[in-house]
Amino acid sequence: MSKFVIECPQCHNYTTASHVFNRHVTCSCGYEISVSRDKLAAKECAHCHNTVVFDQSKGEKALCPVCKEPVNT
Repeated sequence: MSKFVIECPQCHNYTTASHVFNRHVTCSCGYEISVSRDKLAAKECAHCHNTVVFDQSKGEKALCPVCKEPVNT
């Protein structure tokens, strides 16, 4: 089963989920990340080829949580 990296909108640390379609993921800080409420989307990074979950409301400023390169290029 694949794991996906997710940036927490509250503490900005990264956590993993075992499936990208989980509706809620709990961060180590205790914040419950809601995939739909927090405007998260999954995409394969063109730079490192990892499947990552990112805040799509950041637009072109969204960075891959693994390699730190722009993910919306």
